[in-house]
Amino acid sequence: MQQIYLKFLKYLATGLLNTAVGLTLIYSCMAIGLSDVASNAVGYAVGICVSFFVNNKWTFEQDRPTVAKFVRFVLVAGGAYAVNLWVMLTARDVLHIDHRLAQLFGVAAYTGVSFIGACIFVFRPKPAQ
Repeated sequence: MQQIYLKFLKYLATGLLNTAVGLTLIYSCMAIGLSDVASNAVGYAVGICVSFFVNNKWTFEQDRPTVAKFVRFVLVAGGAYAVNLWVMLTARDVLHIDHRLAQLFGVAAYTGVSFIGACIFVFRPKPAQ
């Protein structure tokens, strides 16, 4: 059980790194004249790649990244985003929670769903031989 907590802490640290890289790129692209949308796309595209490679090597201690794992990672991120949006909108519109707090609930949901998906679908351990 202690191993899963360590993986989760590494996953959170990787998320902070991913956020820092993504935001730095977004603001850098905007500073050189790219549109907000293009800057955001660049930041998120690079950020998801950083997250994938760091999680593959450091968090989940996998041998090598593969295209199949990356596709699964993107699918999990998309599913987690859908859950994030559902939780945030439900908290805001159904439970009438302040929209700033509702965003935090969405982030927590995204983090939990994406971590579980990464553990059981993306970076699942190799079967013992």
